Amino acid sequence: MYIIGIVLILVALALWCVALTLSERQKGMFEHQNLSKYANEDSEDDTMLLKDICRAIDALCPFDTQEEWDNSGLQIGDPASEVKKVLVAFDFTEEILKEAVEKEVQLVVTHHPFFFKGIRRIDGSEAKGRMICGLIEHHIGLISCHTNLDKAAYGVSAVLGAKLGLIECRPFIAETETVGLGVIGTLKSETTLDAFAERVKKALAIPMVR
Repeated sequence: MYIIGIVLILVALALWCVALTLSERQKGMFEHQNLSKYANEDSEDDTMLLKDICRAIDALCPFDTQEEWDNSGLQIGDPASEVKKVLVAFDFTEEILKEAVEKEVQLVVTHHPFFFKGIRRIDGSEAKGRMICGLIEHHIGLISCHTNLDKAAYGVSAVLGAKLGLIECRPFIAETETVGLGVIGTLKSETTLDAFAERVKKALAIPMVR
């Protein structure tokens, strides 16, 4: 049974790159997602296909909400291919490709898209060409969730706001009441700029802020 693949996707989407704490409302949104409905309907077991995972991600953070200049979605891969293991990364690099091959995964999910502009050639002597050839050679799919994940009601901005202790959050550039870029919220109590900067550093486990 390979339902673990989609479970990893959910974990990655909810806790992107750092261990972020969701609000109770946001947790409920994830808990009420019935992911079994995205499984391969033609299979008698829990086999997951690449297209099933694309559909599940699309339900959580619709690809059609991405910015016009963005290129979120399936980058490379056969939608009908089976997925047993998933690797999550911020960017797709040669190091990530090497790790994917070593761990025998069938899918890599990144935040930033691998393709932003058109491809004029695939040259194996160049880094991007090697990565494309490597994905194809090892039958590894690649999906990116960029501004659609940033905008999602329980996406990157919302989770970041929760991690910083903001309440009454709403999108900074709103498309709907809960969907949009950035987040605006209220602190539970007054604080100084220096104290808030320290909170950001501690919450995100970073050495400094500007």
